Amino acid sequence: MSTLVEHIGSAQVVVCCGSGGVGKTTVAATLGMQAARLGRRAVVATIDPAKRLADALGVPGGLSNEPARLKLPDVAEGGEMWALMLDTATTFDGLVRANAESPEQAERILNNGFYRNVAGSLSGTQE
Repeated sequence: MSTLVEHIGSAQVVVCCGSGGVGKTTVAATLGMQAARLGRRAVVATIDPAKRLADALGVPGGLSNEPARLKLPDVAEGGEMWALMLDTATTFDGLVRANAESPEQAERILNNGFYRNVAGSLSGTQE
């Protein structure tokens, strides 16, 4: 049986999930920091609008849809830690823009009343 540290050193993806208030954010932040200290490139992402990840990592301005590189002490060569807070509506809008056949088609989809309604509903899909 491998230890958690060994797993972090070799895993491609680690997902922390569970019901509210069980420490997912704290565990994810800790695992990301440890991965960076082991020389890995780590990204910790949240969809929690409560901004707990930014607080746990001490990011003063908070996090956004754009990954922010964090400066950590004692990071091995090659190690990096990044963090972001995915905004569901912004993420889906980006997917539409990336996959539309043209900018005009993307704008038609984004301005469509049905899409706006669905995208607005999806923005509440944190859990």
